[in-house]
Amino acid sequence: MDYVRERIAESGRWGAAAVGEHWADRLLTLASNMEYLLRPLVICLLIAIFVSLGSALRHLSRGAGEEDSRKMARALTIRISLSLALFALLIIAWYMGLISPHALQSPGPVR
Repeated sequence: MDYVRERIAESGRWGAAAVGEHWADRLLTLASNMEYLLRPLVICLLIAIFVSLGSALRHLSRGAGEEDSRKMARALTIRISLSLALFALLIIAWYMGLISPHALQSPGPVR
């Protein structure tokens, strides 16, 4: 969200004067709404990835024939597609400023 605020505050193409006060407010509202939708969307994608992985495991363990092999391959294809979608979503959210990376905290000096 900070990224959106910075872009609107800048002069030029994305400045509030260029897009108008009404549209600047709408962009901030959209960014705020996206911030609230991001976490549930990521959680849903993770659940779908695990369900697809479980489905592939079920078809692998049954191993009744060629039909199960096709279903397992389809489930793994869906899992890969969902994983790529999650990765793309996280990259876009980072680019828009909705999430930010942080450094690991060190416990302090070792004595």
